[in-house]
Order: sequence, then structure tokens, then C-alpha cells
Amino acid sequence: MKAIAIFPKTHEVKLIDHEEPKITTPTQVKLRTLEVGVCGTDRKITSFQFGTPPAGYEYLVIGHEMLGEVVEVGSQVRDIKPGRGARLYDRVGGR
Repeated sequence: MKAIAIFPKTHEVKLIDHEEPKITTPTQVKLRTLEVGVCGTDRKITSFQFGTPPAGYEYLVIGHEMLGEVVEVGSQVRDIKPGRGARLYDRVGGR
């Protein structure tokens, strides 16, 4: 899948091919992104003010406010079914 990635060590922003996520635990839900917003946090990350890639990666993917569709659910997920719409955003108070 395509993603906008930030490479903090080299101060680069690139469009990359990122591996498609997989369900790895029975309580996870996999979404297909329909729309994504770029917010003030993403703007700061792309200007290298902060942002740390996850363990094992050299880059950080931006775009944490999104609208999507459920495409797969783990075996223990009961109330969410494929085809359902979903909204995802990260909200951290005090910033």
C-alpha cells in the first residue's frame, strides 16, 4: 500500500510502498483507508520537530485521522463486521 513516510535520520519525506497490515491477534480490526487528513501534528512531524519511527523501522507513516471501512476482524471480535464504516483518530489531551 502507498503511504507518506518521514525518515527522521535523513530528513526526507517520501511516498513509499508500505507492507499491508495483517491481523496478528484475535481482537484486532483491519481497515481500508478511504480518506485521510493531515493535521497540525503531521505538519510538525514533516518538519522534523518530533516523531520517532516504531521499533524496527527507519520511517514513520503520517495520517492518523482517517475514514475507513472494516475489511477483516480477528476471531474474538463480535460487534464489528466487515463492510462497516470506521473513523480513526488519535486524541492525546494536554498538548
